[in-house]
This record gives sequence, C-alpha cells and structure tokens, in this order.
Amino acid sequence: MQHRDRGSALFLMELVIAVLFFSICSAVCLSMFGKSAEIALRSAALNEAVVRSSSLAEIYKAEGGRLEGVADVLRQMDEEARNVRISGGDGSRLEVEYEDMTLRLEASGDRTAGITALAVGTLEEKETFSSTDGEIYALKVRCGGGY
Repeated sequence: MQHRDRGSALFLMELVIAVLFFSICSAVCLSMFGKSAEIALRSAALNEAVVRSSSLAEIYKAEGGRLEGVADVLRQMDEEARNVRISGGDGSRLEVEYEDMTLRLEASGDRTAGITALAVGTLEEKETFSSTDGEIYALKVRCGGGY
C-alpha cells in the first residue's frame, strides 16, 4: 500500500510541474501579444505620418513655398484636417491638426522647410512615442529640388 501512495505523490508532483511550465509559457506568450499590439500601433501611426507628411511636402512644393497657398489647398481638399493655421512671428509656421497627430511645417528663407509629425490625442495618451517627445516622423523639403 505504501508503494501505491509513492506513485500517486510522484504523479501529483509531475502534474504540478507541468502546470507550472504551461503557466510560465502562457505568461510569456501574453507579454509577446501585448508588445506586438504596441508595435502595430507604432507602425500604423508611422505609416499615416509618412503619407500625410509626404502629401504636405508635395503641396508645399506645388505652391512654391507659399504657406497661404498650402493652407488654402489643405482647407479645400483635406477633410480630415480639423484645424489649419499659420503662426510664428513672421508667418513661417503652418500647423495642421488631425485627430491623432499634428503636422508642423516650418519654412526657412532659403525655400526649404521641415515637416514634423507629432502625436496627439489617443497616441499621446498611450505614450507610444514618449521616448521621442511625441515626434513620429520628420521630413525636410526644398522647393525646386528633391527631398
């Protein structure tokens, strides 16, 4: 009878070890799924920032660097833009606000501009881009030249 109890104890020990092993594996898998969701969010935001920044750069080049013309085109054509405004002391900054990001175009006197996409709203709240101070993407553009 003692022999039978020893076998049951050994079986119970093996079962506990197996449950522990599968618990550890499931915890690792769940953390990987969480990380993959964050990577997917970053990737989608980066893709959207690249598309919007490239469009803004093309409009800037087509308008010959005139920010007023860029603002007019955006107001007419971009339905997702919530607010388009020209700011800066000399009117050298254009900001375009979207639901999840703000595009900032800063023009300089030599017909070049820097475009920066910044995370706002839900992207900012999730702190997905906190390590870059909210910057998703940056682009330089030159009128009459390439990127």
